Amino acid sequence: MKRLGISVYPQHSSVEEMKNYIQLAHNNGFDRIFTCLMSLNDAAEKQKLQEVTHFAKNLGFDISADIAPPVFEEMGLTYRDINVLKKEFNLAALRLDMGFSGQEEALMSLDPCDLKVELNISNGTKYVENILSYKANPANIIGCHNFYPLNSQIKRNTLLKKIS
Repeated sequence: MKRLGISVYPQHSSVEEMKNYIQLAHNNGFDRIFTCLMSLNDAAEKQKLQEVTHFAKNLGFDISADIAPPVFEEMGLTYRDINVLKKEFNLAALRLDMGFSGQEEALMSLDPCDLKVELNISNGTKYVENILSYKANPANIIGCHNFYPLNSQIKRNTLLKKIS
């Protein structure tokens, strides 16, 4: 199954710009969004992201957000609180960055909120095997390769030109 997605970062655009971009993507068959919780600098950016993800969810987008262990700490959460992130940001998946041991990923995959745990399988050998050794729920584990949003404004403008 092929699916198309876009990235949104609240620190680089206004809510209106992001909503217009999401609507354009939706009109052209896109149904996934990637964002980054690690890049949120303040409460205003968090609020912008919540508003944009609510808008996107209502259009049927699945939203995946990058996170690392320090972000859980900054938000006053643990890896056992992923249901809070799912609700706050309308997430379908958490894309885990470096710093988890394998056990945390497995426990997140078992959470009753059924938030998908997206792994960076570009990390090397035995990463997935390590997580599965902790009796993870494979139905809630997704693998993906790393994504680098280098010069994301140029990429977004290029995409907009192609689909407009």
